[in-house]
Amino acid sequence: AQKQYAKAKERFSQALAINPQSAIAHYHLGLALDWDGQLEQALLSYQKALSLDARFEDAYYNAATVLANLRRYPEARRYLQQLLDLNPQDAQAKALLQELGAIR
Repeated sequence: AQKQYAKAKERFSQALAINPQSAIAHYHLGLALDWDGQLEQALLSYQKALSLDARFEDAYYNAATVLANLRRYPEARRYLQQLLDLNPQDAQAKALLQELGAIR
């Protein structure tokens, strides 16, 4: 699995070298970093994706989950609220927000 994450990170880094303004490539690099346990770096990739596309719902959710895993709960809740502002019907975001609401 580690080899696959390394290959994915390499491929998305190459894509970003060609098109650094690709929100999708930043997001997928974030996924590879996230899966590899590199949470802080993953968060930066998700945030970059959001800076390029403020309506990227999956990037909000994944940033929130990374923040929750880092025990940065207030920030995680903010990302989930931003996601719900875009898509009030997102059941996954609602459930995680409710779960994080119980954690202070």
